[in-house]
Amino acid sequence: MTTIHFLKSTPAAYRKVASGEKTLEVRRDDRVPRFEAGDIVVLEHYRPFSAETDDGHCWQYQGDHVTRRIGYVERGEHVPPGYCSFALVKEDFDDEELIESFLEETTPNRGRRQRLRFAVSK
Repeated sequence: MTTIHFLKSTPAAYRKVASGEKTLEVRRDDRVPRFEAGDIVVLEHYRPFSAETDDGHCWQYQGDHVTRRIGYVERGEHVPPGYCSFALVKEDFDDEELIESFLEETTPNRGRRQRLRFAVSK
């Protein structure tokens, strides 16, 4: 089973991933299930507001996303404790229609989407 991870992305990082310039992501390794090779990452384009929250920003979803597959995951020696890095591999997804329908289905309730995990067959 492949896990689909929905991740917030800042405007600058989002543009670089979308253009293909950025192919490596470093994130906290605190998800269940964990990031694993073969999983799908949906990077969602967010931009910060001026109002502040615990992380320093309120975030507004811009309605755009890019989908990538995780090529490999690095943990340990070359990555700080509690973090992992992974390769973002661009590919044509046979299951893109499935992902799109899931995004449409869950868009109205953004908070719930952040907690959901969705699996598709490899």
